[in-house]
Amino acid sequence: HHWYAVHLTAVGRMDDANAASAAAVALCPADATLQLAAGTIAFYARDYTRAVTTVRRAVSLDPTMPSARVVLGLALAGRGAADEAVAEFERSLDLAGEVQPFALASLICTHAQNGRHADACVARDRLASLSRRRDISPFYTASAAAALGDSTDAFKALALAHVQRDSWLLGLTMHPWMDPLRRDARFSDLLGLMGLPGRTT
Repeated sequence: HHWYAVHLTAVGRMDDANAASAAAVALCPADATLQLAAGTIAFYARDYTRAVTTVRRAVSLDPTMPSARVVLGLALAGRGAADEAVAEFERSLDLAGEVQPFALASLICTHAQNGRHADACVARDRLASLSRRRDISPFYTASAAAALGDSTDAFKALALAHVQRDSWLLGLTMHPWMDPLRRDARFSDLLGLMGLPGRTT
């Protein structure tokens, strides 16, 4: 059920993805990873209230999971609670004990979406510094550039992600971070190249 839900999300069938994810959770409700996956799918579907509720279950099951804090922050940001979101991203970094690109990209996107351009740029510089020290997904770079209005750099990074067969691109159809790029013909071209549909929900 879990991996089928991931596939359904990739092709934009969110109602079916939610149903498959719920079936997976029903089989093992005490599994924090499955709860997190269900919350992530709700986030992709823009059902931010359900995402917050579901990811909080994951956090209660495993308070030490850094990625759950990031997704909780993203869902809170989707509901307009930017300060709470930033606090969750910072908790994620504390739990990880090191700088994590997922949390940094989330900080960039959240700050940018809330008009905090200077804060977004500071986080972007941290992400760029990290990328010089270790390999990170080009999807994070693309998302940061898109959030800051730099579509040229965003599409360069997405092209690199495609060459590298980056698994993050499975979420390209639905991921909210890609919303600034959706009306650009280059985005439709990339979806077509990957055999993915455009967002329909």
